[in-house]
Amino acid sequence: MLHDAQNLGAWRAEAALPEGVALLSVPHAGTQRAWEYVGDGLDDHVDRLVSLVAGASPPIGVGGSSFGAYASLYAWAQHPTLFTRVLAMSPALWVRRERLFEAARSVTPAPGTRVWIDVGGRESAEHQTEYDHGYEEMRHLLGERGCDVGGFRDPEGIHNESAWADRLPEALRFLFGSAA
Repeated sequence: MLHDAQNLGAWRAEAALPEGVALLSVPHAGTQRAWEYVGDGLDDHVDRLVSLVAGASPPIGVGGSSFGAYASLYAWAQHPTLFTRVLAMSPALWVRRERLFEAARSVTPAPGTRVWIDVGGRESAEHQTEYDHGYEEMRHLLGERGCDVGGFRDPEGIHNESAWADRLPEALRFLFGSAA
């Protein structure tokens, strides 16, 4: 389940999918995206994701970039036995930070949970320090909680679709590779 369906062409998502992995995606709420993905609409959004994957065969993943990465990590923390694969590219972990970190601190991951988290070194002139710190702290926390954590900090990575498209094939191989 990927967030931001309207951007998946730019991500080259279909071409990046490992064999046997199906893709579902949801569009974001346009001008209400922040409300939906990190604001007061997040719990309803997660409920919608859960209903959309009802009946899917495991492993089931949830993923996105920026606010979509935040929403994906939160969805996993609320439903850790359902979502056992999480893709978090350039997560905006500085927005409503404590809500997500508290949820992640209290979760018991399902055995075999894999989380890909990455960040670019040129995400934002205004918030780069927050991106870097959030990435390091969440990566550490996920490992501490027992997740198999993949991903990296791309020193030249920027906050846009082409950067995420470049990192997506490796991320999906980690999440859904042969040991899935």
